[in-house]
Amino acid sequence: MIQRLYTPYLYLACMLMYGIGFLLLPTGNAAAHVSHARVIHSTPATTSTITHLPASIKVQTIQNMDTNPQNSNLTVYGPDGQVISQGDAHISLNNPREMSVTLKKVQTQGIYIVQWKTRSSEDGESDQGAFTFSVKAKPVVTSTTATVTTPTTHTNTISQKPAWVPIVSPIVGLLAGFIIGGAAQRRCAMKKVRKLETELKQRKEQEQEQNELATRS
Repeated sequence: MIQRLYTPYLYLACMLMYGIGFLLLPTGNAAAHVSHARVIHSTPATTSTITHLPASIKVQTIQNMDTNPQNSNLTVYGPDGQVISQGDAHISLNNPREMSVTLKKVQTQGIYIVQWKTRSSEDGESDQGAFTFSVKAKPVVTSTTATVTTPTTHTNTISQKPAWVPIVSPIVGLLAGFIIGGAAQRRCAMKKVRKLETELKQRKEQEQEQNELATRS
């Protein structure tokens, strides 16, 4: 029972840390990149919880964006890690600070990750990052009918299961799953965060080198 509870929570913990790692990486350069085409608003909002997956994801940036999808784009990942965005993102011609991408028709509950990259058409600088949001359906309220039992007299004592047992047992199992799986969750999450940090750092260095070469030529 503990293993069955542990497996989905481990996966969700890894996906959450995956999104948090993307979210935190660009914040260290926030002061230095406030003039770039950085994402400042999104629909759905960052870290929000909604009941249904929307038809599209929309973001807004500080500066006008380069409309080339190789430079400015959105990629959305579902709770299972699969890409659910359809094609390249679209930048509004009437408002070049607004970018959106359509999503596949899925309604899987869980944590979604939106990875974004932009290049400013005003200063030519690139930026990138990510944010998360969650989809969770509203709980269905069902009515229950109380059963009244007529007490009977017995000479022997009848052993009955306490009423709190079916309530407490799942909670104990859940806590046991978290305790046993805690170390594995942290290792899995930190491994993905370190990998993402390395990839983003390498991309940033490559872009800087290309910009320097272009400036020299």
